[in-house]
Amino acid sequence: MRVLGIDPGSHRLGLALVTFEGQKLKLLWHETFIPRASGRGRYKFIAGRVDSILKTESVDLVAIEKVFVGRIRNTAVQTGECRGAIFTVLPHELPLVEVFPSSVKKAACGNGRADKKEVRRGLEALFRREIKGFDDGVDAAAIALCGEAMWRAAGLSKRA
Repeated sequence: MRVLGIDPGSHRLGLALVTFEGQKLKLLWHETFIPRASGRGRYKFIAGRVDSILKTESVDLVAIEKVFVGRIRNTAVQTGECRGAIFTVLPHELPLVEVFPSSVKKAACGNGRADKKEVRRGLEALFRREIKGFDDGVDAAAIALCGEAMWRAAGLSKRA
C-alpha cells in the first residue's frame, strides 16, 4: 500500500510517500513545499502541488492531519483553508483518513505529546535511516504511518 501523508500548512506544506509491504515500511520521499505566492494565491500552488503528485505517483490512500486549534486561532483558520484547497483536487474514489496530531505523534514514537525531535527520532528508528529536511516533510511521513494504521485497524484494508 502506498500512502501519501500531508501536513497541511499555508506557509509550508509537508508531503511524504510511504509504502507498506507486510511488516516492511519504506519512506520513498518527503518534502516541504513552500508556495510561491501570498494570500489566496498560495492555495492555488498548494492544490497544484498535490494534484501533480496524484497524477505522477501511484497512491492508494491519503492521510491528512486534522486542524489543531491552539492559542493562535488565525493559524487554525489558514490550515483549514489549506485543507480545503487540497480536498478540491483529491479524487472522490481515493480513500482519505484524517488524523489528530496526538495520534500522529503516538504512532511515530509512542508518545502523543512528543516534540518534533522525538517524532523524528521515532521515525528514523522505524524507517531505519536518518531523515533530513524540514519538520513539515518529516511530520507528513508520520501522518502517512498513522493514517495507514488507522485504515488497517478499521478493517478497510490489509497490508500487501
